[in-house]
Order: sequence, then structure tokens, then C-alpha cells
Amino acid sequence: LEAFGLALLVHHFQPEASLLLAAGIFAAASLGGALTFLPGGLGGTELLMVALLTAIGLSGAEAALVTAVCRLATLWFGLALGLIAV
Repeated sequence: LEAFGLALLVHHFQPEASLLLAAGIFAAASLGGALTFLPGGLGGTELLMVALLTAIGLSGAEAALVTAVCRLATLWFGLALGLIAV
């Protein structure tokens, strides 16, 4: 579902991008972020996601916006719910 959310965001800027492409970008960025050994892949995931999104044709600003919204909706929303629960 997180990859589907990324696909919806990417589709806004590049309608011809497929769900499979967005899912691949999300998966590769998540795996790359895991290699940083930081909680949630902070830093590495975002850098790789921006790089991959610019590689498929989004501008740097568009890629940064899509990445920020995606990470806000997937990582930070869950973190906020967890903090509230604690």
C-alpha cells in the first residue's frame, strides 16, 4: 500500500509512470535506506528515492516533494500514532 501511495503521487507529475515502476522505486529506496542502519532508513531512503524519481523524469523539486509527502504519510504518520499511544 505504501508503494501504491507513491504511485499516486508520481502519477500526479508523470501520468505515464506505472504502478510497477513506482513500486520498484519504493522497494529499492527502502532497501537502500535499510543499508544505512538508521531507524526507518532515515536519510538513505529519501536520497535514493529522490535520485530514482529524477532518473524517471521528475524535476528535483517534484521528486523532493513526492518523497517528502510519501515519507510523511508512511513513516511519520505511524510514528506520530505510536507516540500518541505511548
